[in-house]
Amino acid sequence: MGNYFRFEMMKNIVIPIEVFELRRLSPAENVVYYLTYNRGLRQSEIAFLTKRDPRTIYEELIRAEHK
Repeated sequence: MGNYFRFEMMKNIVIPIEVFELRRLSPAENVVYYLTYNRGLRQSEIAFLTKRDPRTIYEELIRAEHK
């Protein structure tokens, strides 16, 4: 039941335009960083939502943290 709740929660995610104000990060890094730290999503969930490989999400998060 917990996974179903998380899936339903992910369907309603809205990313505010203010997320992209950090110009030092790429748009993809901004989205991954926001979804990880502000919305509490796991990397696998972000990969599912963005239709990207989980390894790519990991790399973008690492780059965003080091910039």
